[in-house]
Amino acid sequence: MIESDEAIKLDLANFRRWVGILKDHGVDNLHDFDLSLARLRKAANDGLAYAYVDSLATIGELRKIIEDPLVQTVRVADVTYDLERP
Repeated sequence: MIESDEAIKLDLANFRRWVGILKDHGVDNLHDFDLSLARLRKAANDGLAYAYVDSLATIGELRKIIEDPLVQTVRVADVTYDLERP
């Protein structure tokens, strides 16, 4: 299992890699989410993430995220139930 500090570093590295492949011609799609390429690049360079999307988070994991004093807001957009997974 990955420790939380290691997971954060890995997530940040993945975020930076993703921002690095974004091109100027895709900015219209970013505007749909109230983002700009400049803002994403600044966040990647500063080591900050303003949003995080997780399609497999459990209720327990979300509780830990909510309890983190650095987290200001948690929004749940969609919920599905996996009856195979507790």
